Amino acid sequence: MSEMTTLFKKETRNYSTEVFENFNELTKPKDSYSDDEFFGLADRIVPHRVGGLFKPKYKSQDETVFLENYANVFAELVMRKKTLVIEENENKIALKLYHYRNYRDAGKKYFRVRREISYLTFNIKRKTFYSGQLRLKKRAKIGSKMSMYRTDIHSMEVYNAMLYFNPEDTDMDDSASAVINLFLNRVSERMGIKFDKEGLTPRDKFYQLYLKISDIKYPDAFSKFVTYYTPKKEIIDNGNNLVTWFMNKNNLKGTKIRELLNKYNNIDFNGIMIFYRLFGLDLFNTINSECFLSEKNSDVYGVYGSVIENVIKKEKENIVKILNTSNSETVLYSLGDHLQYKLSLKKYGEFVKITATNYDDYVKEHSEWSTLVQSYRSGVVTRFYGEDSYLIEKPITHNGETYYPVLLKTTEDYEGESMVQSNCVRTYSEKPYCFIVSLRKGSVTGDNRASIEFRYGVDGLKVVQKLGRFNKGLSEEWLSPIHELEKFANYLYSKDMIKLPEMSKRFPNGKTIKCFAEFKDEDKIKNMYPVWSDNNSLLENDSNYYLFEDLP
Repeated sequence: MSEMTTLFKKETRNYSTEVFENFNELTKPKDSYSDDEFFGLADRIVPHRVGGLFKPKYKSQDETVFLENYANVFAELVMRKKTLVIEENENKIALKLYHYRNYRDAGKKYFRVRREISYLTFNIKRKTFYSGQLRLKKRAKIGSKMSMYRTDIHSMEVYNAMLYFNPEDTDMDDSASAVINLFLNRVSERMGIKFDKEGLTPRDKFYQLYLKISDIKYPDAFSKFVTYYTPKKEIIDNGNNLVTWFMNKNNLKGTKIRELLNKYNNIDFNGIMIFYRLFGLDLFNTINSECFLSEKNSDVYGVYGSVIENVIKKEKENIVKILNTSNSETVLYSLGDHLQYKLSLKKYGEFVKITATNYDDYVKEHSEWSTLVQSYRSGVVTRFYGEDSYLIEKPITHNGETYYPVLLKTTEDYEGESMVQSNCVRTYSEKPYCFIVSLRKGSVTGDNRASIEFRYGVDGLKVVQKLGRFNKGLSEEWLSPIHELEKFANYLYSKDMIKLPEMSKRFPNGKTIKCFAEFKDEDKIKNMYPVWSDNNSLLENDSNYYLFEDLP
């Protein structure tokens, strides 16, 4: 085999030196041992629990300091060398990352050496990509793995290793992409293959190379399939056609669904399969294609699967009408909740049906159902923040746009916000330490909004969460209005116009409990956040900090 020709090479070296004194002050863990026990057991106590092996002196990342202390047993030394290369010969093209680590702990005599090689290789004769990793202890192999036919370069060891090639280099991610592009471009040149268009990401480039080299027919919108394992044998058995294979594998039929798979990359795979199974081919074909376009995959497949049998034909027809009159991306997700509400209410003896035939009526119906379900689960909540708390809803004007703050006060308010935003604000309706404001752009009933959590503290109010739909971050246009809202809210709080919340909770059995939030003193120390005055087990008194998206 001929020698490898280097097409690209980049190397980094990092040195770390920590020098210690040649003594340490022996400190006994407080109240752990008597003097006799301590000195009698000192040789068997873990050194770091007693006070450490040596007393630290100084640290350095300079190569000169590393070399000066190479023979100093009172120094902890680490040298890392990483080498990234692309090389080739007549048989293969290889992208490799070599990671060499030479280190010695303080007080030790010998160095330990570890080597790791992550690689992605294309065998020209076999027309096959190989990826894997090899780990060595000195020259002895201590671990290895290798795989073929992987379609997603993001899942490969060499890709992930390259992202940490040089953490100090803030542009490394772009450099990694550039190096991968160089490797893939060379493979395409050697194979005489051209990419379909300019500007493909390395991930899409690799997948397209895989498809072209395997002679698999694929649509223009092919990148959505990258995360699916696409075994060649199965695709060959389906006419070597990617879309045909996917449809047969998932028992999908019809020109409508084939068009979706061929035309769009940002489709919701789960949404397609859920509604295909729910409605059947004929009714599915009447749903607007735009209903399945999404930047975020649905995760409600299991929910739909459990409630399909509880949906009658007329309800299915109404769901299609709701979908076709909505331009909201959230409808696919909230419909999963809607059908689950129907199933839950049936268990409580409430036999509801989907009667809404357009999106606006559906929003009202969904709010009514969610309120009814909540009443059976934990009662209906009404919160009160003082007679003047309505002042916080004063509209805010910024850059020609008007923003409308809406203070959430009832179970229905919280449920409605959760449905529109696809978050779990609904779970905040009983929290004593915060209140939620929905800031809505352009209209007091608009869907373009930010969910904002204000938390009470001993020093005032603080915005601890401000998130958009799907818990996504907000663009800069929201920052100034939210800042103005926060200032105004703190002014109202300082003037006692916004008070700590009072809450009433009414249960289906007619029982109502009432409580108010307060800062309680425990052991002469004031709590950081307010709690409910009544420690009733029906109330939530925790003050743990959650994100909207962290809750069930």
